[in-house]
Parts: sequence; C-alpha cells; structure tokens
Amino acid sequence: MLKICRKYFYDLIDVFTQSNMTYSITTIIIGLILFLLIIRYPVFGFGLIINSTMLADLLPKISFFSSIIPLVGILTIFSYLINNRYRNSIRWNLEAVEILGLIFIFWIIISNPASSIMGTTRSWAITFIQLWLLLWMARQFIRTKADHQAMMIILTLGIVISAVTAIQQIGSLSALGMENRAEGLSGGANTAARYFLYGIIILFYLQGENRKKSFLWLVQIISIILLTVALFFTESRSGLVLFLVFVFFQVMHMVSKKQNSIILIILVLGITLLLVEQTNIETLQFGNVVSSVVKGSDTVGYRYRLWDAGIKMALDHPFIGVGIGKFGDYLPYYWPIGKTILANTAHNTYIEVLAETGIIGFVIFILLLFVSILKYLKIIKKSNMANAEMFRTWLLLLVILLIGSLTKADLIDKFLWFLLGLDFSTMKAISPISNQSLQKTSIFNTK
Repeated sequence: MLKICRKYFYDLIDVFTQSNMTYSITTIIIGLILFLLIIRYPVFGFGLIINSTMLADLLPKISFFSSIIPLVGILTIFSYLINNRYRNSIRWNLEAVEILGLIFIFWIIISNPASSIMGTTRSWAITFIQLWLLLWMARQFIRTKADHQAMMIILTLGIVISAVTAIQQIGSLSALGMENRAEGLSGGANTAARYFLYGIIILFYLQGENRKKSFLWLVQIISIILLTVALFFTESRSGLVLFLVFVFFQVMHMVSKKQNSIILIILVLGITLLLVEQTNIETLQFGNVVSSVVKGSDTVGYRYRLWDAGIKMALDHPFIGVGIGKFGDYLPYYWPIGKTILANTAHNTYIEVLAETGIIGFVIFILLLFVSILKYLKIIKKSNMANAEMFRTWLLLLVILLIGSLTKADLIDKFLWFLLGLDFSTMKAISPISNQSLQKTSIFNTK
C-alpha cells in the first residue's frame, strides 16, 4: 500500500515537471489559483467538474484516475463541507430523482455484478456513484438565482475557450473537410458540437438578462456568433440538426412573447446557412442530410446497424441485459459478417441502456428522465417571468441533450446528471401566477 501511495505521489509530481521550467511554473501557479478558488468558492470546483468533458484535452492524466478531475471533486466536496454557507444547510432528504438514481445504480450492480464492479475498462459502479454525487451536489450547490447564473457563466467560459481552440484548429473555410474537423478541447467533433450549442443556449438567456449592461451584452453577442462558427467547423450533422431544433423552439418562444431577440436568432441562423452555402460541404447540405437518413448511407447507415444490433441484443437478454459497459463485447455476435466494427457503443443512449441493463433498467432510466422533466415543468408554472426564463433555459438544455442522445451515448455524460439533479425548491423569488396564465403555459412558453 505504501509503495502504491509513493508511486501515486511521484506521478502527481510528474504532472508538474513533465515539461520545461516555464510550463511547470505556469502549471503550478494555475493549480494554486484553482485550489484557492475552489476552497473559497466550492461552486467553482463543481462547475469545473461539469466542464471537464469540454476541456478534456487540457486536463493532465494521473495514475489510478482518468484525469485530475477526481482530485478536483475531492477538493470540492472538502471545501463544501468546511464552507459555512453549505455545511450548516445540507439537505439530507432525498428527492425523487435522487432515489431513482440510486435505484438505477443498485439495479446495474445486482443485475450484473461482474461487469459493473470489475468492468474491462473501468469500475462502472464507481463511475455511476460519482455521477450520482454530481446529481446530489447540483441540489446542494445551486440554490439561488445568483448560483444558477454563476454556474451558467462558468460553463460558458469553458465552452468558449474550447470554441476558440476549435476555430484555430481549422483556421479558414478553405481548410474545412471531413478529414479536418474541429474538436476544440473535447477530443471529439460531435461532442464539441453539442457543447457549443449548449453555450449558445445559455448565452441567449444571459444576454437577455444583461441588455442594460452594454459591454457585457456585446461580449455575449460576439460569443454567440463565435460559438455558431465553431459549431459549424465541427461539421457535425447531428450538431447542426440539434441547432435547428433549438432555433425552432427559440423562435416559437420569442414570437409568443413578442421579444426583439428574434433578430439575434435570425442572425445566427443566417450565419450558419451562409457558411453551408459558401463552403459547399456535401455532408452538411440539407438534401444530403435527408438522403443519408432515409437511405442509411455513410455513417448514418453504420449507426442503423449499431441500433439493430442493440435491439437484437436486448431481445436475447430482455430482463437484465448483457451488463453495463458490455455492449462492445457482445457486438461482434450481432454484426454483419465481413463488416468492420468501428465503435464500442450503440450511438444511441436509449438502445444502449436497454441492451445493457434490460427492460427493468430501461424503465428505471426513463422514469428518472420523466420525473426530472416534470420537476422543471412544475417550477416553470409556479415562477414569476424572470425566474421562469432561467428554468426554461435549463429545461431546453436537457431536452436538446435528450434528443441528441438518439445518436450519441450520453449515459455517463456529467452534464446530463447535473441537469437531472438541479432542484429549485429553495428559490426565494418565486411568485404564484393566475390559473388563467397556467393554462397558457407550456414547456417553451412561460407567459
């Protein structure tokens, strides 16, 4: 045990000494700043954990951990417990979402103990316990409107930093091509596209809150445009489709409220359409996107084969599934002979949950999503207009993420579990509205 601890300590030292002296000193200074920020403001550490997917390439690797984020998590929990604001008001009661999350984890473990506890690539039980802690911490950390907006700003900063990197990776429109896609700091083009869209959604809300602060408002507008360009540079068809879904929801909401911000949504949509036209990238042309979906060509057809394999897997193991994280292990038995396997996931969260955890795990997971969405709808109906806009933004993020999960494996996405865990029962600035207004209220129309 002593040898293991010593090795871990030396590996930690290597993180700060693996390059030249300037790099080491800079890393140490940044590390100290982050340490002090997290100790003073635990919510900052929590935001860094949520943002870790978007900034994956910046995070140093440490033995026994996937990155430095688990250490950030430990420091965040420690600072949370010693911070008077949180320590004296921990809410130990469990909400329905938290209970369902625990039931889901319990099912994963008892249905397939071997795969969940000692998986091939990781201990899935530990991974899901960490995700549940994120869900629980979301309710503990985010309590006031200021907390919500602070978290939005922290998330947006990380996303914008990655977007700047993404644009630099491509450099110019002429350099675009499916072999040269922007990934930002996330390590994947499709993941980057989703987070750039999340940033756009958050900034649409924040710029509406800061119209009277000219400089801040202008910075946020420029950031929206930057994220729009970065999203296009990822050349992600699913990202572009989700962007259009967001535009639809946003336009419907703005028209119903008669907001002037509709000009902004027209601007970002116009920029996207102009980029599609100017670059003439075939895979992003509307006709080609529809054709690939209908005919199942290129990577879309590959996803169809993955989904078909997942459904057959679920039919063969209907009750307990093949085991969490085992989709890739069982895939060769359901794959067409002679076809190359290029993925270890179903590229569909729902099919993967069904195949790996069976119908019981699938039902628990869907209940978890349903209860969380219902929680958002209830608080939107009870809130005054200002708060309803903020809650609607979080709900829109969750809806976009869940739609995107049709083509991506998001079960262990930190942002998903964070959104599921957000709780609004402690918000003080909530005022009731009339029954007549309640009848006019919908998910994306809060007036």
